[in-house]
Amino acid sequence: MSSVSNTAENSQAEPRPSREQCLREAAGVYASWRAESNAQAVAA
Repeated sequence: MSSVSNTAENSQAEPRPSREQCLREAAGVYASWRAESNAQAVAA
């Protein structure tokens, strides 16, 4: 049981920074995509 609880704690501890990084990367990608789509719309 101790090994299971340890793995559960590790699984909960690891995703926090990685999730924030993923959210930041996703936000940056969305922002760049939106800027490109807006530029294309203006050009069109």
